[in-house]
Amino acid sequence: PRIWRQAYARAMQARSEPSVVKMMASAPTIEEPLQRITARTTVVVGERDSLVPPEESVLAAELIGHANIELITGGSHLPHLTDIAALQRIVRRHTNPPVLLEG
Repeated sequence: PRIWRQAYARAMQARSEPSVVKMMASAPTIEEPLQRITARTTVVVGERDSLVPPEESVLAAELIGHANIELITGGSHLPHLTDIAALQRIVRRHTNPPVLLEG
């Protein structure tokens, strides 16, 4: 959503990277593409994500319409790097059990 771009632009502005700020400010909105997602979806967000705060991830899940939302307690913006075990538990919880093939 638009607020994601604004938050990212603020973060980059704090780092004095004006070209990134300009790019993010002119980026198209993400609302429409989210509404077109038909695949089973789980949105994962870190509790302490300052780049895309949890409330924005909730909005993304709502725009998708059928998405699950999972909060990683104490997590940041990169849970796949900072809390791999929590992310693995979430993925396991939201995927079908493996199919065993006899052969």
